[in-house]
Amino acid sequence: MITKIYRVKGTFVMGDSYHKFTKEYKATNVADLEEKIYERFGSKHGLNRNQISIKILLKSHLKTL
Repeated sequence: MITKIYRVKGTFVMGDSYHKFTKEYKATNVADLEEKIYERFGSKHGLNRNQISIKILLKSHLKTL
């Protein structure tokens, strides 16, 4: 299975303003990555999915056994 490192950029709503973020995550596919982002931001900041806007950029590949 190939694990990829993705750079994620986006914004989220906090109060009346938007905040930018950039994070890097390891995931095997984009669907798992999106779910991971929504989980972490939702639990940390108490946000709903519609309050988070993401753009996913592929950074590199890693091979795992």
